Amino acid sequence: MGKLFSALGIAFAAIALAVSPPASAQPDRHEHKDSHPGEHKDEHPGEHKDEHRDEHPGDVKVDEKHLQQIIDEAVKRDEAYRRDREKQRRDDAAWRSKREERAAQHRKAERAAWGEYVNRPEARVELALHVYRLSRLHRILDIAQQKADQAMIKEAQAVLDLETQRSARAMEIIRARGAK
Repeated sequence: MGKLFSALGIAFAAIALAVSPPASAQPDRHEHKDSHPGEHKDEHPGEHKDEHRDEHPGDVKVDEKHLQQIIDEAVKRDEAYRRDREKQRRDDAAWRSKREERAAQHRKAERAAWGEYVNRPEARVELALHVYRLSRLHRILDIAQQKADQAMIKEAQAVLDLETQRSARAMEIIRARGAK
């Protein structure tokens, strides 16, 4: 029973993380408290107009129709991965021995989906966060499936879909910024 509550707690924490932007996306409002462009003698207003371009995720215009296609593709990839994962998990020894192979396949799929943008620092951070969250959520799903807890399975799959959508949106914003 205690493990079930732990899994529920993790699921709810994952939901909270999936719907909230990362702390790094929030600009520090007090960072330049004493130095606004134009305030100092040798500065002119507008001199630093592109200084904080990458700090504001809302500055990028993303085609919502295109974004929805990308999200749909990401969800399909994740669903296919889940189906394969369920089959592979049946043999624990084989599952453990093929960890590096699965990681390489995942990196290859991400590179195919996002191209050269996977090498950008902000993309690497986003993909690392996404992989971390997916690994935790898949583990929750594994436990729920072992216990045949249909409510927890449904909840874990819903949170997995939310995380996949969140990450696809974040990666598309990173791609849009790089296209400028």
